[in-house]
Amino acid sequence: MEYQELIDIIQEMAFNGKDYEAIDKELERNKDRYADESIKLAKRQIDDYIVSFQLANQAKSKALNQILIGLFLFLIGIGITGYTYFGNTKQYILAYGAILVGAWISKEGYKSYRKPIEELVPRNSIYRR
Repeated sequence: MEYQELIDIIQEMAFNGKDYEAIDKELERNKDRYADESIKLAKRQIDDYIVSFQLANQAKSKALNQILIGLFLFLIGIGITGYTYFGNTKQYILAYGAILVGAWISKEGYKSYRKPIEELVPRNSIYRR
C-alpha cells in the first residue's frame, strides 16, 4: 500500500512537470512516513514517469500542429473560393476538398489535443521489441 501511494505521488508530480530533483526531495521529505524499501523501489520509477510525461507532451504538440495544418487548409479553401466568387469572372471555383479536409484534420487534432495526459501516455506492451 505504501508503494502505491508513493507511485501516485511520483506520477502526479511528474505529470505536473516536476523534474527528478523535485520529486526526489519530496520522497526524502516523506522518509519518516514510508519504509526505506518502498522509497527505493519508488525512486526507480521516477524516470519512467518523467519520460511518459514528455512523450504525452509530444503527442499534444503533434495534435496542435495537426490543428494548425487543418486550419491552414481550411482557410486556403475558403480563400480560393472567395477570390474566385468575388472576382470579375462569371465562373468560380468551389474548393470544397480543401475546406472539408482542413476541417476534418482540425477536428481530429482538436480531439487528440483535448485528451487527458493519462490517455496520451504510451502503454507498455509485452510484445514490444
